[in-house]
Amino acid sequence: MRHSFQGLRFGIAAKLYLQVALSVGLVTALAGGAIFLSRQAEWVAHALYEDGFLQLQDALSLDKLLEQHRRLVGSAPAELERERLREIEQTLVVVEAKLAAAL
Repeated sequence: MRHSFQGLRFGIAAKLYLQVALSVGLVTALAGGAIFLSRQAEWVAHALYEDGFLQLQDALSLDKLLEQHRRLVGSAPAELERERLREIEQTLVVVEAKLAAAL
């Protein structure tokens, strides 16, 4: 069985040009793939930062606010001075507002 390309013979120059064209095409495809994957990696890193690190900071901030609230509530009944009680009450209102905003 003979192919229809039997009479078609390429010279060495045509073969080299074909090889160069294929190489350039493959290098272009690899470069495009590398650029695409680098953009994907950048997006994933940004998403990880947003989802992980910032939420961790929010959790730590919430933990600090809850600890401050617990200390204020725990120390309030022990105080007998009206001025000190007013200061604690004002601070407690501010902390509760921050807690409500954080939740």
